[in-house]
Amino acid sequence: MVSRTPSNGHSTPNSRPASAPRDLFRVLFRHKRKVFAFFTATMGLVLLGLIFAPRTYTSDARLFVRIGRESVGLDPTATLHETVSLNDSRESEINSEVEILRGRVLLEDVVASLGAEDVLYASTEPREPSWMDNVLAPIDVARTWVNGEISLEERAVRKLEKSLEVSAPRRSNVIILKAKGHDPKHAQRIMQAFVDAYMVRHAKANRTAGSYEFFVDQTQVIADQLQQANNDLRDVKNEIGLVSLEGHRRTIEEQAHTIETAMLENQRALANAEAMVAALENSLGELPAELLSETTDGLPNHAADAMQGELFRLQIAEQEASSRFTGLHPRVIALRRQVMETHKILDDEEGSRTQATRRLSPVHQGVQADLTDAR
Repeated sequence: MVSRTPSNGHSTPNSRPASAPRDLFRVLFRHKRKVFAFFTATMGLVLLGLIFAPRTYTSDARLFVRIGRESVGLDPTATLHETVSLNDSRESEINSEVEILRGRVLLEDVVASLGAEDVLYASTEPREPSWMDNVLAPIDVARTWVNGEISLEERAVRKLEKSLEVSAPRRSNVIILKAKGHDPKHAQRIMQAFVDAYMVRHAKANRTAGSYEFFVDQTQVIADQLQQANNDLRDVKNEIGLVSLEGHRRTIEEQAHTIETAMLENQRALANAEAMVAALENSLGELPAELLSETTDGLPNHAADAMQGELFRLQIAEQEASSRFTGLHPRVIALRRQVMETHKILDDEEGSRTQATRRLSPVHQGVQADLTDAR
């Protein structure tokens, strides 16, 4: 089959797209060595990066921002001055806390707490330059020449600014913090220092200015008032002669006489009580604690009656078995043995019983109560 082309000698518009994939594969096949070399070099660089690239560890924390003293409005009836009602939303409060967390002052507090060496190299000791530092030394020199000399603390602050992440989910009172470090403990130290610095700054930002000084002044004022009141009381006592040496001596002598009289009275009462306790203890040991109140004879013995009924039942069963079987049959032998054992138990039981009723002795109880009172 022969294809036809237009008379002007040009190909149709659909012929080129059909051959484009074929041309692409032809070009790739022609440069297959270069493509393979490029692929091998790329994979090699990726593997080298994975092997020699420093490991990064992340430590995260959650801060719950609850409604505190700074978010509660003051009742207008609780103050003598005019107040202004501020109706801030919870979202604005969370955003304010996020802005505090993203501030540079917290990063400087963390560097001051941990040290620049610990933030940069996860070590408190000065670090020896590594081969990577030697390779990047010319770049650092060029950067210093362009931007100027950067201190170690400034480098630590910039690194913290890149390694710390602060985010707040929508419709939530929780702020999410993430910190990166050279190892897990390094990341945890940075996170803990950052949270501690935030708690200090948060307390300073939300406390009332001058409150501590106010309470210190009020304490001193109250102490001065108390000292003045004690001085006034002392002066009044001295003026009216309420406390004097002679009156104080007379008061002490009267108190001593009263105490001696009370001691003698107590000793007499103690001797009387000890004699009474001894007498009551002797009487209590001789008196019985219980007395026989009444006895009842002829009470039925229900166990014996039940045993008699059981004996009648066994005898009837023995007679029925004897009428049906011979005397050597196992059932007959078993029933006869049961009848004999029941007879033996029934003979040991009493036909009637005597019931005795005892009660506590009222005399013994009275002596016991007197002894308790005397003790």
